Amino acid sequence: MNKDKKILLAPLDPVHDIGLKIMNRALKENGYETILLPPDYQPEEIIKSALENKVGAVLVSRTLGYGVAELLSKFIDQAEAVGLRENVKIAIGGMGIRVELAQELGYDAGFGAGTVPEQVIAFIEDREPKLDLSGAVKSKKNITDGFNYEYADKKIEALLDKIAEKTLAWASTKTSKAILRAELRRKLMELPDGPEKDAAKQEYIQLSDEKIRNFYQNGTMPPYTRPLSDHEMSELAKYVKTTKDQMRMKKLQKVDKNPTVFIQYGTGCPFMDVAHIKLSESWGADGVVHFDPSWSARTEGFLEGYLTHEQDGTIISPENLQVIKASLEPSTLWQVRAHRGLNTPETVLLAGKIGAD
Repeated sequence: MNKDKKILLAPLDPVHDIGLKIMNRALKENGYETILLPPDYQPEEIIKSALENKVGAVLVSRTLGYGVAELLSKFIDQAEAVGLRENVKIAIGGMGIRVELAQELGYDAGFGAGTVPEQVIAFIEDREPKLDLSGAVKSKKNITDGFNYEYADKKIEALLDKIAEKTLAWASTKTSKAILRAELRRKLMELPDGPEKDAAKQEYIQLSDEKIRNFYQNGTMPPYTRPLSDHEMSELAKYVKTTKDQMRMKKLQKVDKNPTVFIQYGTGCPFMDVAHIKLSESWGADGVVHFDPSWSARTEGFLEGYLTHEQDGTIISPENLQVIKASLEPSTLWQVRAHRGLNTPETVLLAGKIGAD
């Protein structure tokens, strides 16, 4: 179709017009002049606008419901009666629209859920759509871009600096078990095996609560907790490889200014978490947030190993975080939530060491 002809987009619906707004923007970006009508126009008003503006195509949208088939059929009959069909393409789109339904009702094309703008543009231009079946190419977003620590009000800046300096001075002579454990955790992650590392481990255990000490000293698991078996870990590795090989990622944002989308995970089981994450990534999530059990905010010390937990929240351990991090796509932002509790310093340390954003 010649781009000199306008495209009329008309929601034949009381309220729903989001899909047409997306198509309207895409058509404009491709050099078409468009007319987007507001919702709740009558068929006669839409047809009148199409005739007056001498459009080349009419794109109608409608959600399904009682009497909708009759309404859509009536619209196409009226378009034919006034000669609009002779030189104008007419297509119908909507979440419940099927190609077969559009054909039965007499429309030139039907576009249902999952339609991308390229398919509509190809219909208008009488060609096959050029679809990229490889999935979206995504890059990791810098959500701090454009922000800084400069204050417009210098008086406020000076007061805040004063408060911060006083707070730091007050804290300079203080510590806590949580801070000491975080320092020991750093040693445990950086030191080679040997007496110094063993001593750091024993000191860490002594600074932990009874249930954590029992785990290290007696091999006793906290309630509702067990280690993942070697077989489960092997199957998880296979699942991640297969999923990464087959996954085709989507991009949720139609324009770069749209919000960044995060999802929360914390099923209790790293295997389930990874499945949750991969599904979310494939549908366009930009980032994921790790939630751990609420009891970990009230318990001094962390466990170790690949651990699954029957209740809400996935246990923070170096191994659990490592296997989850390894499953992420390069473009996925990763946040590990740090409770305002007894393990905040160690949570931040582990997250940073293992690669959280």
